[in-house]
Amino acid sequence: MSQFTDPSFDRETASDLSSVIYLSDSAPEGLTKSLSALTGASQVGFIASSTPFTTGRPFTLFHNTNIYSSGAVGVCIASPVTGHVRVNFPRLQSITESLTVSSSEGNLVHALDESNPSRLLLNAIEKFNSARAEGCLPLDKGDDFYLGVSCGPTSSKDCIHQVYHIISGDPSRGSIALEGEDSPAPGTRVKVRDPFQSYPSPNPNTPISPSIATLHRSTD
Repeated sequence: MSQFTDPSFDRETASDLSSVIYLSDSAPEGLTKSLSALTGASQVGFIASSTPFTTGRPFTLFHNTNIYSSGAVGVCIASPVTGHVRVNFPRLQSITESLTVSSSEGNLVHALDESNPSRLLLNAIEKFNSARAEGCLPLDKGDDFYLGVSCGPTSSKDCIHQVYHIISGDPSRGSIALEGEDSPAPGTRVKVRDPFQSYPSPNPNTPISPSIATLHRSTD
């Protein structure tokens, strides 16, 4: 990507980007984490097909006259836009207050607010169940839970721009494991969230809506 290899690609240029389209090898996590700094740009990424039997390379990526076996290539499109993209997670409810990631490594979060994150999650489940509103199903430790990354300090307190699916945890060891290969960096503000579920409809043919993320473009 020219952001990392072209000296003329500076911060001022980055602020003008409206779209980034890239093609990556099978490990794009580092790139996607870096591109998250481009908050004003829409991003679309594709994983390239492996080509060991076609070209003798694990992946075959072209950039001008150069051929690469790993990494990513892409196109950055700069054009003035009047709006920005906002991500909504309409069926995720917070079950904790805002927490700070104290320690993380790989896809593991070792500490939240200098405390055992697995124990914090279990305590949050117990607290939610003891005070849940009428019509809400009780939470179970086997339910799906997510770590929601909070937006900037000027955004509303419930604003999140990214979620990580919590796939396991052990109160004795403390750490929680997230689906994927990375986790929020230390210092990141997060909340534990759960898909909101009301009691099932009496009509068995009426499905319960799943938890989904939607993209909205605002013009303010």
